[in-house]
Amino acid sequence: ETLARALAYSLERDGYRVLTSGDGAEGLRLAREHRPDLIILDLMLPGMSGCEILRAIREHDVELPILVLAPQETTTKDEAKEILLSTSSNGYSLIMMGTDFF
Repeated sequence: ETLARALAYSLERDGYRVLTSGDGAEGLRLAREHRPDLIILDLMLPGMSGCEILRAIREHDVELPILVLAPQETTTKDEAKEILLSTSSNGYSLIMMGTDFF
């Protein structure tokens, strides 16, 4: 949640409209309802995993840019890439984050 607030603050300061969600199901609902220009998606979300959200989004929109955040503590870069490729996400950006990100 701290990361989401920091990203939202930075993007809003630069003039972007930002929607945030604390769980996967709500995030997917927001994505479908508002059709954003970009999604910043954490793979580790409560309720519905980032992978499930990614699959659901890709079923309806293969072009939507998605920036995927993966925690280094629980996911290696190769594991994250494998997850993304298994969701038919051939166009993706991956950011690996450690606990010292902030």
